Amino acid sequence: MFRMIKSVALVAVMIVASYSADAAANNPLLGKDVHAAKKEIVSSNIRISDAKKNARFWEIYAAYEKSSAVETKAYSSFLEKFSSFSAVMTTDAADALAKELLRIQATRAKLLATVYKQIRKEISAPVASRFLMIENRISLLEDFQAISANPLALPEGERVIEFTVE
Repeated sequence: MFRMIKSVALVAVMIVASYSADAAANNPLLGKDVHAAKKEIVSSNIRISDAKKNARFWEIYAAYEKSSAVETKAYSSFLEKFSSFSAVMTTDAADALAKELLRIQATRAKLLATVYKQIRKEISAPVASRFLMIENRISLLEDFQAISANPLALPEGERVIEFTVE
């Protein structure tokens, strides 16, 4: 039974490693500072021919970026707190961190919903939808880059299970 568990774990690790390598090779953004290139990414993927609507889109985008910067800082702070528990965390600390992460995610979602509605109303539904998808991808990449350097904490009293191949 233990050999079967080790085999399944080994296969899972190999799949994740393979997927990560393929993802990096197929997505050139994974190796870049996505946040620094964010406006360029958005502008290269959203084109609005009407000059007034285009100007309005970028006004909305600038306001969104200003608002989302607060949550980006909150998320960075969260990751710093989380990584301070790299070995073991208590139940109280785990609850506090979970609540903080859920609050950050809810605030991000609310902000995106507000911006989507605003772009939909003032520009168009297709542009709003496209922006939402682009922003979602950028956000995922930013989060991936941010969490890559942070170890996972363990619940109190648990230990890392290491698998070896014989």
